[in-house]
Amino acid sequence: MKHYSLVSAVVISVFTVTSCGLFKKQALEEVPLAGSVSLQPVPETASQTEIHTMVQEKARYNGNLREFIIKHLRYPEKAKENNIQGRVTVQFDITADGTVENAGVVRGLEEDCNNEAIRLIQLTSESWKPEIIGGKPVKSTYTFSVDFKLN
Repeated sequence: MKHYSLVSAVVISVFTVTSCGLFKKQALEEVPLAGSVSLQPVPETASQTEIHTMVQEKARYNGNLREFIIKHLRYPEKAKENNIQGRVTVQFDITADGTVENAGVVRGLEEDCNNEAIRLIQLTSESWKPEIIGGKPVKSTYTFSVDFKLN
């Protein structure tokens, strides 16, 4: 009967979301499970060690965003005719100067509703206070849902 020795290692990796919405892979630790294996550490780069854990101030809209959306929403005629209702989730970046960039639908309904949700978010540009990290305004990613309901 042959005996095999099991030699392996586990590298635990996580993906972190930076304030600008990018995913970065960072090796946290290496743990030998069995046997005597010499493991080399994963080389770190400057971008791997850059994890923001303390946000001083989250990005926020100057005013009541929900009220703004309700006031300016133009229900698409095609959606009314077809009794389309639901929620469109939009993700966008808020730059360091408070403007909206890269608005896109994460979860949508139909094209006209999706376009209306993006239009509404773009109307809010320059009405945002940016996220503050280390006393400085930084670009961040924000997600907001626009509800389409017929009365």
